[in-house]
Amino acid sequence: MAQAPPLPGRSPPRHNLRTFLANPPGFKTSPAKATAHAIAEHSSTTLLAKPRQRLLATELRGHLVGPLDPVVFMKKFTPVQGEVPPEVLENVSFSEMPEFVRHENEMYGPFVETVESSKLFPPGSFTMYDTSVTGEDETKLMPDVSLLLYLATSFKWDFVEFSVEFKRVIAQDGFCDDHAETAIKFLEKLDNDAIELIKGQLAQYAAAQLAHQHHTFVVTIFICGDFARFIRWDRSGALVSKRFNYREDPAVLAEFFWRYGQLSPVERGLDHTVQAATVAEAEKLSKALQTHASNPSKRRIPEDHFYLIQKPFSFPISVLGRSTRAYVALDLSAPDEEHQLVFLKDYWRISSRPSEAEIYSELSQAQVPHLPSVLASGDVLDDSIKSHTTQTQAWRFEEGVCLTETLREYRHHRVVQKLLFRLSSVKNSRELVSAIRDIVQCIGSAAQLAHWLHRNISLESLMITESGEGILNDWDHGIKIIADRDAASARSATWQFLSCSLISNPGKPHDMNDDLESTFWVLVHQSIHYFASTATRHQACMFDERKESSEPILGGVNGKFDYLVANSTTPTITFECEPLNELLIELRCHFLSCLTNSLTAVLNHLNDALGKDNWPAHDVLPDRFPPQSDTSTNKEIRRAHMSSVSSRTLVEGTQPSASTTAVSVEKGFTKRSVTHEDTRPQAGPSKLDSSKKRKADAEEVVEEPATSSSTTNAPKARRPRKKKQKKSSPKPV
Repeated sequence: MAQAPPLPGRSPPRHNLRTFLANPPGFKTSPAKATAHAIAEHSSTTLLAKPRQRLLATELRGHLVGPLDPVVFMKKFTPVQGEVPPEVLENVSFSEMPEFVRHENEMYGPFVETVESSKLFPPGSFTMYDTSVTGEDETKLMPDVSLLLYLATSFKWDFVEFSVEFKRVIAQDGFCDDHAETAIKFLEKLDNDAIELIKGQLAQYAAAQLAHQHHTFVVTIFICGDFARFIRWDRSGALVSKRFNYREDPAVLAEFFWRYGQLSPVERGLDHTVQAATVAEAEKLSKALQTHASNPSKRRIPEDHFYLIQKPFSFPISVLGRSTRAYVALDLSAPDEEHQLVFLKDYWRISSRPSEAEIYSELSQAQVPHLPSVLASGDVLDDSIKSHTTQTQAWRFEEGVCLTETLREYRHHRVVQKLLFRLSSVKNSRELVSAIRDIVQCIGSAAQLAHWLHRNISLESLMITESGEGILNDWDHGIKIIADRDAASARSATWQFLSCSLISNPGKPHDMNDDLESTFWVLVHQSIHYFASTATRHQACMFDERKESSEPILGGVNGKFDYLVANSTTPTITFECEPLNELLIELRCHFLSCLTNSLTAVLNHLNDALGKDNWPAHDVLPDRFPPQSDTSTNKEIRRAHMSSVSSRTLVEGTQPSASTTAVSVEKGFTKRSVTHEDTRPQAGPSKLDSSKKRKADAEEVVEEPATSSSTTNAPKARRPRKKKQKKSSPKPV
C-alpha cells in the first residue's frame, strides 16, 4: 500500500500546553435548544415532514408576538402615500368562497379568482397562483397559494412574494387572541399535535422563502375558514395579527393586497445590498471557478454547490436565529487579472454580543493558531425601513400583546475570509487527522491564552485551507470564560457533535473538554463517511439518535454512548487504515474515562498517530452513507436485520457477522478514484457586498468592504437578472 508523504513543517513534537483548569466559580453557559437546523443539518437521514414541523413548532414557542390589530399591522408594515382609492375596495367581495368544504383545496381556486379579478395589484407586477400541485424541486414544499413575481416553468421559492396557507375551519387556527386580555399567556395554542403541525408548516414555508431569497423578512397570509391573519417573520420571531372575518369585511384583506402592490422592493423585504450581476461579471466568476477546478494541484471545490447560478453550501432550515449561508465568491475589488475566490458568510448576529471579527481580533492578539484570515467584515448597511435589524422583539411590550420569551435582537452581518474548504475535501486519512490536530491546538490555545470557548464544533466550523491546515471557523457562538457569568435560557448548537456529558446533562456548564470531545465526534463522523471500515448505516446514524420530545432543550441519550462503551452487544467499528483505527480506539477510551479537561493527552494521541509511517496515500472514498429519507433508512436497516436472521436460521453458526460482511462489501471502495464527483444538487454564483447570493435561477457576485473592521458596513451584493424564458440546465463547473 502506498504511503502518505510527511507534511512539511507540520509535525510538531508533543505539545507543551498545560492542562486547562476547571471553569471559574459562577461560570454559567446556556443549554442547547432544540432547533430544526441543529438537528437536521448534519443528519444522516432526511427528516420527514411531520417530525420537521414538530421541531419548528417547538422552536417557535414564546417567539410569536401579538395579536396586533390588522389595521395597525398594515399601516406599520405596508406604508403607502395617500389613501386607498375607495373604488378599489368597494368592488371586492369574497362571497364566492365556499362556506362549507370537505377539503381545503376547494378554497384555492375561488380565492385566486377573486383576487385576480379585483385587480388589486398594479398591471404587470404580481400574479396570484394555486401552487399546491407541484412541489419545488429542492424542498418539495407546496404552499397552497402564492403571489409570484412571475411564473417560471415550475414553482420556485425564488420568485415568491408571499404565500397564503388555508385551513378548512377556525378550529385549526393555532393562535389564541383571547390570551391578550391578560398578557400572561402565550399567543400560541398548545392543544394538540395537529395544531403544532400547522404552526410548524407555517414556519417551514417562511424558512424556505427566507433561505432561498435575499430577504430581511417575509409575510404569510393564514386563512382558517372565514377568518384570516397576517404574519410577519424575521430572525427574532413572528408578529401575528388578530384574526378578522374576510368574508364579512373583505376591505381589510383587499386593502392589504393593494398596499403590498404599491411597496418598493425594500419595503417588501428585499435586501437592498443585493443587485443583479451583469453577464460579464457572471462570466468572471465562472472563469475563476473553472480555472480553480482545472488545476490538479488545487483542492477541489464541491461541484454540487457551484456553477454559474450560485447557491450557498446549504440552506438554513430554521426560520429563527442566525440563518447562516456560506458561499465561495469572486472578489471583484482587484483588477480583473487579480480577482480571487474567497469564502463569504452571510448571517444574522445577536446584537448584544461581540461580532465575530472582534472575537477573531482578540484571539489573534493572544496568538491563537489556526484561525481563519478575515479580509473584511461588518454589519450590512441598514435600509430606509431598518429591516436589517429584526423588529419582532420591539413589539413584545406593546399594549395588548401576549406573553413571550425573552426575544433577541439580530443584526444582518457579513464576513469575508480567505478561501476555505470542508473537511470532506481531504486527500487522505492522515490529512484529516492532521487537520483535527490543528483544531485541537486552536481550542486549547483559545481557552488557555485568550479565555474563549467555541461551543459549536461541527462540520461547518471545522475547515481546511488549500495546503491542508485545519482551521476553526465560526466563532460567533463563542463565549468568554469569566467568573459569575449569567447565561441565556438556551442557545443553538449542533446535536450530532455535542459531547455526551452535555447530551445527558444539558444544564452542565460548557467547558473546554466539551469542545475537545465534539472535535473527536467530527473525526469519527468523517472517518465513517469517507474511509473504508466495517461501519453500517445503522452505526452511521448513531449521531442522529435522540428521544423525541416537545421540550425546547436538547438532551437525552444517543448512539454515541454505545460507541464509547462498545462491547459484544454493541460492536465497535474497525477501520481499514491501521493508524486511523488505532487512534480512534485510543481516543474512544480516553473520552470514556476522562473526567477532567485533558488537552495534553488528546494532543499526544494525535501527534503519536501522525508520527507513524504506515498511513496510506490515497484512501479517501465517496461518501459511503449520503443522507437519505427516514423511510429508506429504516427499510435498509430492517432488510439487513432480516437477512442476518434468515442466514442464521438456514446455516446456524456458519455465517459471518454483520460487520464482517460489511468489510467485504466496503473494501471495493478503495479502488475508486480519489477525485470523485459529488452527486448532490449543484449551486451557482451571485454578486454581494461582502454579502451572499441566492438561487439556482439567479447569478450573483460579491463586493467586499473597504476595511476589515467589525464596524465597517458590509459590502453590497448583486442578484443575477432573471430570464423569463425557459432555461437550459447549467453546465457544471
